[in-house]
Amino acid sequence: MPKKPYLKSDVTQEMKDQFAAKARELGRTEAGLLRLLIETFLKTNPVEVEIPAPTETKDNYLPVRLSSATKGALLKRASEHRMKTGPYVLALLRAHLSQKPSFTEIELEVLRQTNNELTAIGRNVNQIARALNISIDNVHLVKANEMESVARKVKECRDYVRNLIRANLASWGIERDKEKY
Repeated sequence: MPKKPYLKSDVTQEMKDQFAAKARELGRTEAGLLRLLIETFLKTNPVEVEIPAPTETKDNYLPVRLSSATKGALLKRASEHRMKTGPYVLALLRAHLSQKPSFTEIELEVLRQTNNELTAIGRNVNQIARALNISIDNVHLVKANEMESVARKVKECRDYVRNLIRANLASWGIERDKEKY
């Protein structure tokens, strides 16, 4: 049975002794007298209390029983993702419920490296644009094969990220339209 809430207050020893004596005189316990006083006070001084909506907490426990084979497969998949079992199951559930990628730290690091490559390519494109803006005479400095090289690098990065997203979704068991990613 859940424990009931209680009120507590600091009082002087004299107040406590007088309250205990009055409770005995009325044939009540101290707790019983205190409860009676509170009930009487609230009846004569009603208060409109709004009960707050429950907040989302992480203490919702969901027990799940697994066969040995299922647990073994779960441990193997979590290990493949280099994750502990609990966080893996949570990520798996989130991926299935949201139908969106859920990246591990390793995958995020690869995405960061890819982003760094794209940043370097962007700098190269800015240098080319700057050279062209300085003078129309500098058009000869931009060679077609250099521009093709930049376009090829951008396409490689884009394909790499697209394939990473597809692999991530597939690893969580999510099938998506190949055209979207």
